[in-house]
Amino acid sequence: MFVKKEKCSFAQPQVQFLGHTISQGHIRMDSNKVAMIKDWEASTKVTELLFFLGLANYYRRFILGYYIIAAPLTDLLKKDHSWVWIELCQEAFEGLKSAITEEHVLALPDFSKVVGPHE
Repeated sequence: MFVKKEKCSFAQPQVQFLGHTISQGHIRMDSNKVAMIKDWEASTKVTELLFFLGLANYYRRFILGYYIIAAPLTDLLKKDHSWVWIELCQEAFEGLKSAITEEHVLALPDFSKVVGPHE
């Protein structure tokens, strides 16, 4: 096995990995991707909506009720559904942007704690 020194970093307080920032037992969304979503304009075509939902879907585990918020937008992608961007779609779009741009953190499990069978 070989390691390229220029591609490695050791003993770092924070690491960027697959669109996430990992530091001190916490996982955060990559701030560059969050900024990109914050500046995203409302979709006018199916392909634009697909790109937005693809990026938003990647961070769905950070958003409580993601599928409920995104439902009006995913309905626009259905085969027999016509493209009509209504107020409900705009609210869903803004709701997803807002949910993604808030500071959400996932904590890694603490294996030193003992959890009982009913906890």
